[in-house]
Amino acid sequence: MRRIWFGIGGCLLCAGIVFASEQPELLRCKIIERKGEITAWSKTTSRKDVFKDTSKLNSGTTLLLPSGASLQLTFEPLIELILRQSTTISFDNLLIDRAGGVIRMKCAMEKGSLYLKAPPQAGFVLLFTLQSPAAVIDVAAAELSIQVDDAGTTTVEVVHGSVKILPRESTLKTVLNKGSRGVVHPGKPQVALSAAGDARSMTKQAFQGDQPSIAILSVKSRDASRDDLEHISNSVAREFSQTTRAKVLFLDEVKKLLHAEGGDRLLECFTDSCISRIGSKAGVDVVIVGDLGLLGSTHILDLKMVDVLRDKILSRTSVSVKEDLGKILDEIPKAIGKLVEVDTVLTSVVKKPVATETGISESAGYKEKIVWVFPGTFVMGSQFNSGEVDELPTHKVKLDGFYIDRFEVTREEFEKIMGYNPVPSKGCGACPVTNVTWQEAADYCKKVGKRLPTEAEWEYACRAGTRTPFSTGVTITDGQADFDAQKPFGGSRPGVFRGKVVPVGSFEVNGWNLHDMHGNVAEWCSDWYDVAYYGNASEKNPRGPAKGKLKVVRGGGWNNDGNSLRSANRTAYNPELRLGNIGFRCVKDDTAEK
Repeated sequence: MRRIWFGIGGCLLCAGIVFASEQPELLRCKIIERKGEITAWSKTTSRKDVFKDTSKLNSGTTLLLPSGASLQLTFEPLIELILRQSTTISFDNLLIDRAGGVIRMKCAMEKGSLYLKAPPQAGFVLLFTLQSPAAVIDVAAAELSIQVDDAGTTTVEVVHGSVKILPRESTLKTVLNKGSRGVVHPGKPQVALSAAGDARSMTKQAFQGDQPSIAILSVKSRDASRDDLEHISNSVAREFSQTTRAKVLFLDEVKKLLHAEGGDRLLECFTDSCISRIGSKAGVDVVIVGDLGLLGSTHILDLKMVDVLRDKILSRTSVSVKEDLGKILDEIPKAIGKLVEVDTVLTSVVKKPVATETGISESAGYKEKIVWVFPGTFVMGSQFNSGEVDELPTHKVKLDGFYIDRFEVTREEFEKIMGYNPVPSKGCGACPVTNVTWQEAADYCKKVGKRLPTEAEWEYACRAGTRTPFSTGVTITDGQADFDAQKPFGGSRPGVFRGKVVPVGSFEVNGWNLHDMHGNVAEWCSDWYDVAYYGNASEKNPRGPAKGKLKVVRGGGWNNDGNSLRSANRTAYNPELRLGNIGFRCVKDDTAEK
């Protein structure tokens, strides 16, 4: 991912930054798959044991994988790590700061093969560092493979996002973007760059899409109040997020990230050298800095976009208003419009799916993949004025961990297991199956060793740590889900109504690496429906009413409006109905060793 840091000024730290005092915890981990006899050496006990459970994995643990062995781990909230044969890797830090919103992972690989899948973590900033004999590799959000041979030569191939490589013999970092390969030899200061090969060979699933991210700071000025400056900064952020395909990284997230790296004081400094140091510590590449000044009775807002790696100004603009500072808000769209003319430069590494007449690729990958969802507690129900009566009251729910399908069940998968395809129109085997009754969906899940999700499990997975109406924020667009975007929700602009389902995996994953939780097809849940159930629901693993006439359906479909796609939205249907906008996905209880 090409990361962008948006910083307007330096007044935000006049009163200092206050961070939560809670101590970081050990990052929880789950074994998804293990092959061969793997040894764990503990620095604490100075002894070797066979690695069978994650209690043996913590700071100071070294894992030794012999030839033919492999290990797949999932760290909370969703960071997947695959280790292959003949690998020696040591873990220095595996910590999560829940109050600060920072995940810190440090490790060193002497030799071997590693595959990392780390999408943007909802509510957290990930700081992943791997040291090899030849280089130090920093990752914030990416999918990549790292190979270290017996001589220490380190090869990095990036499937998604971007990675920074610092050769041990150099002081300059090299950024590796999507589709690139970098090779570093011990004792050499250079990174040899080329196009990547099949970096997905260790896992066939790859993230769909890529986008820059923008971090927001406050406005620098001597002539306006702090409240006014923050209000202007937030307006800039909102406009930027609506105008570009960028993911907005807000002020608090930048504070947490720099705090974790010991760079708090850098936020008070806006010289060129400080900007470079912020880029290095925070793992960001592009900075937008701004200044608000007063010339006579005219307020002038100046913005410039700087490529930190090349120390080059990409774009610069300014807007002004006379006397009334509040009018500057009306001018911000003009300023942002000028800046984002270089948006194609910032997102040139982003490759969209091959378009068809519907605007969606027919060849999106959809091989079955289950995702481990860690146990946790969340607030269920609508937390905004947008909710319906059956979404209230909001209530705390505590769930055990479970596995859930990354994709909705497809027509091809359903026909292979059940022996028939209930969809009237044939073709598009990668599209979600529809026209299934609740019982047929439940039978399919049972035959593959799974079950339908409870309503609580579904909403927990859909939210992926968020509390906004959608996992995408307060709005959702036609570029984020398949629905009737001519009827949007939350103030987003009307978009495209495709008029049919699309192949699963055609849109970007949510924070827990799940596709199509919003839109495409609505999904059957196991619960009976009761409009007043939330007032009587149990806190621990609620399973719904004991009986009823309707079954719960969640997520909204291709023909529903934006409101129907909200994470909290509840719908119910006769379980015997067959509808062209209802499908399902399955979940699986945790029966394996922890």
